Amino acid sequence: NNCIIAGQVGFAGSSTLGNNVMIGGQAGISGHLKIGNNIQIAGGSGVIKDIPDNSIVMGHHPNNRIISIDKKDDVGIKVEIIFKNQT
Repeated sequence: NNCIIAGQVGFAGSSTLGNNVMIGGQAGISGHLKIGNNIQIAGGSGVIKDIPDNSIVMGHHPNNRIISIDKKDDVGIKVEIIFKNQT
């Protein structure tokens, strides 16, 4: 439900998309992955791992970043980088 997939997005394999997923143009999703709920994947990003709920993905493997957004209270949000791979 409520998924937006921009032009020239590539899927290789059979991935499952959750609710409220937005995928930017020219992103690539490769493998049999589970893309969680409330996900934003930036244009040009390469995704090869499952993405947990409430995350933003940017960059291309092996240097992509998955940022988890956790709404803690009405005052602010907690942002945590949960995957950062450097070569």
